[in-house]
Parts: sequence; C-alpha cells; structure tokens
Amino acid sequence: MFKRFFYQRVLVSNYIVIIFLPLLSAGCVQSDKQFLRPEFSLPSSVKLVSFNSSPDMRLLPREGLSITATFKFTPTEFAIYREKAKRDDRWKPLPVSREFVIKITGIRSIIKSVNNSYKIRGEAIPTLGSIYNPTEEQAYEEWVKRLPLDVQNGLYQCQTSGSDIMHDPKVPCSLKSGDLRDFMFAVLDFEHQTLRVRVNTLY
Repeated sequence: MFKRFFYQRVLVSNYIVIIFLPLLSAGCVQSDKQFLRPEFSLPSSVKLVSFNSSPDMRLLPREGLSITATFKFTPTEFAIYREKAKRDDRWKPLPVSREFVIKITGIRSIIKSVNNSYKIRGEAIPTLGSIYNPTEEQAYEEWVKRLPLDVQNGLYQCQTSGSDIMHDPKVPCSLKSGDLRDFMFAVLDFEHQTLRVRVNTLY
C-alpha cells in the first residue's frame, strides 16, 4: 500500500514539474526583459531585437549571471533618448579604457583566486597562458569580445551593486575601488541607433 502511494506521489510530482517547468522558465526570462526597460527608462515602443539570459531565476542566488540585450530605436525615438542621455551624468562618452574593462570584469581578482585554489589543493599552477591559467591580456581580449566595445560613436554607462545587481541599489562603477563583483554595462550606439546591454556577476 505504501509503495503504491509513494509511486503515485512521485508520478504526480513529475507531471507537475513537466507541466510547469517551461512556464517558470518563460516567466523568468520575461522578468529579466521587463527589468531592463525601466532600468534604462526605455519606452515600451522601443523594440527588443535580441536577448539572452542565464541562469534563469529558478536558480538562486544567480551566481554567474549573464544577460545580453539589444534594443532598437526608430529615428524619432532615438533622437529623444539621445538628448536625454546627454543630460544624464551616468552616461559617458566612448571609448572605454583597458583598465576600466579589467576592473569591472574582475580579471585580476579571478586570476589570483584561481592560482590560490591550486596552492590550497597542493597542485602545481598550470603554465601561464594556458587555458587553465590565462594571462591578464588573454582574459582582457576575451572580455572585449563579450562586451559591446566595437561601437565607435556613442555613450556608455556602467552600474554595480556588489550584491544583487538585478534588485539592489546600484552606483556608477567608477565610484567603486578595486575589482567589481557585478556590473550592468550599456552602450548607446549613435550610428546604429541601438542600446546594447551586458549584465554580469561573478561566481
């Protein structure tokens, strides 16, 4: 009797997971999308043309969070948004310095942490420049590919919380000393009339 009851409970639980898991996932992605619009004061008419988010909000805390998004303006929308951005102190003119990228991505802290982990385990540190122990320059070049830094003419802003980038109060990245643990980096591209956003947190 107990075995039959147990199996029925497991079966019902599995059905619940199968039915609701896609809905939960879709809701999480939608929440991330909804979060970005007010964060950058974007009207609902501005189109979201690309979006990617991982991991979803079922996994808490969302360590290793990565969000990329691109919004496309009409010429009229962009003209209005661009003028507002120019009057907002959070937006700064491009380009972004190499040192700034290293700071917000926490490259030096990550490299130091990885090397310390090998020492703690009593293992030999892999050859510098290998996939298991990249140089600072290698890590920097990798991040250049991930961030929207190919824009030549435009503005950028960077915000950080140090805790929960999606919900806690944020301050400009430039006001924080040392390497950051999270960031919300955005580029307003004058040529293509887009807003490109990258959100990231460390593990």
